[in-house]
Amino acid sequence: MKNVLKKHFFVKGREELSVMIHNYREKADGTPIVILCHGFTGDKIGPNQLILNLAKGIEAAGYIAIRFDFAGSGESYGEFSKDTTISGWQQDLDTIVSWVKSSPEFSGSPIILLRS
Repeated sequence: MKNVLKKHFFVKGREELSVMIHNYREKADGTPIVILCHGFTGDKIGPNQLILNLAKGIEAAGYIAIRFDFAGSGESYGEFSKDTTISGWQQDLDTIVSWVKSSPEFSGSPIILLRS
């Protein structure tokens, strides 16, 4: 399979979470993965495209960047007023981290969390 630089899809958690991978590879071969988390009222693009530009910089450095929308934000399913809670966000982040850890293509890759 040819390398794809970006890949968009949904991961099922408490809601369907919109996820974008930068520097997607069929096999990560231990390449560090940086999971980018947006702030309150934000989304995976970020104010002034902050999170998008961080992901592009991480990708340019040769790492894998994963950015996602918490439930009720951006392109993820859910309702902002109902789903935006600390425990809900923790669940969403756990869903993404668990998904990365269980994905064979990311086997052996260290995970770094970055919150804007």
